[in-house]
Amino acid sequence: MTLTMARVDQKLIHGQVIAAWVPHLGIEEIIVVDEDVLSDALTQSILTAAVPPQVRQTCFAAPADLPKILQSRPHANRRLLLLFGDLSAVKAALDQGLRLENLNLGNQACQPNAECRKLSSCFFASSSDLAILDSLARAGLNLFFQSVPGDRPIPFCPADLTPSGGRPRTA
Repeated sequence: MTLTMARVDQKLIHGQVIAAWVPHLGIEEIIVVDEDVLSDALTQSILTAAVPPQVRQTCFAAPADLPKILQSRPHANRRLLLLFGDLSAVKAALDQGLRLENLNLGNQACQPNAECRKLSSCFFASSSDLAILDSLARAGLNLFFQSVPGDRPIPFCPADLTPSGGRPRTA
C-alpha cells in the first residue's frame, strides 16, 4: 500500500476529491477515518456510491484502528488516500502510531456556536483545532492548504497560526 495523500476534509468523499484528487493521484483505495461515519451505515452507503470504478476499495475506520489496518495490508500495492473528517481524528491516529509526513488541509467549516479563525478560503479552525495544528507542525508534519491539485499549496505556518506569507485572518 502506497500512502499517496492524507487529507482533512469534513465533506469526506465529494466532488473535489472524486473529480480532482482521485484521478490526479491515481487513487485506487480510500480509507475514511471518522468515528461518526464508522457507526452510520446510511452515510457509508451514500459516500461509497460516489466513488468511481478506478477506486477498487473504500473502507471506513476509527482513528485508533488506522495504524493496525495499514500494517495489516503491507502486501497491497495500491495508491491510498486517507480522508480524515477532522483534525482530532488525525491526532488520535498519530497518537496510536500512524506515521505521516504530509497533511493536506482541504475543507473544514466552522462548527455552530464555535469561535473560529479562517485559515484559508475553505478551512476554519476552532481554538482546539489551532492547538492540534500547532502541535502537528511543531512535531515536524508538513501541513498545507490545497483544495484541488491545480491550486498552489500554501504551507501552514505555526508561528502565527496562519498560512505562510499571510497576515492572520479571522472569520
